[in-house]
Amino acid sequence: MFPSCLKQTLKFKTFFLLVVLSLSEFTSGQSFTLKGKITDAKNNSPIKGSALFISYRDVAYSNAEGFYSISSLNVGKYQIKISSLGYKSFSTEIEIDSDKEMNFSLESSAIELDEVVVSTNRTENYLRNSPFAESLVGKEEIQIRSTMSLPDILQNEPGVSLLRDGIWGTEVSIRGLNRENVITLIDGNRIATSTDVAARLSMVDMNNVERVEVIKGASSSIYGSGATGGIINIITKSPQLYDRFSLNGNVITEYNTVNDLTVLGGSLYSGSSFW
Repeated sequence: MFPSCLKQTLKFKTFFLLVVLSLSEFTSGQSFTLKGKITDAKNNSPIKGSALFISYRDVAYSNAEGFYSISSLNVGKYQIKISSLGYKSFSTEIEIDSDKEMNFSLESSAIELDEVVVSTNRTENYLRNSPFAESLVGKEEIQIRSTMSLPDILQNEPGVSLLRDGIWGTEVSIRGLNRENVITLIDGNRIATSTDVAARLSMVDMNNVERVEVIKGASSSIYGSGATGGIINIITKSPQLYDRFSLNGNVITEYNTVNDLTVLGGSLYSGSSFW
């Protein structure tokens, strides 16, 4: 009698163990789905393109309506991290034992950019540090020299010669290269005329010129096409503030034997600490 009861007990335990193992395998073999919606915490509007990471193994992105979905998840605990441009990252831990629907709200945050460094070769520098052959005609020299037109103040510069077509039709040649190979700038801005009329440099008001910078030699890598001969950069006078009211000016008169031409010009400058 005793051995029979023992056999029945062993059979029952074996059956119970098999049932438990079967349920365990059935549960572990199931896969579940996590879905939901990601919205703005302030106005509850959907957030498109949010990235939802699950334990850094799976990722899902929200659509235009803010909905996301990840399937084939096994039973267990998962680390959830949600990130989106312009919003604070959100992290939490969830447990998956069935299909779940979870909604998340993200708080907006300012976008912080890395430091931006802007560099250029078109900066003020000492002539002795320049890799180019440069010359500079300053304000004092402009006042001393005969300045009927812009080419007149450059005619004495080494490597610069004038191509005259009358007093107003004068072009500048740098090291034998003429207009087609020389770029003219005003305050760093390239100028050009719609025709081949050579009087373009005579259209510059010399009373408003602070200085003239000349680069002799190829500079196309910095200033673009057409700069194989060099650059003429005209710097105009700029307004400035004073500690107190200030009024100054100058008067210039010239006479040129070509065409018996007389020039009378003047400038008046005024300013204060507010204007």
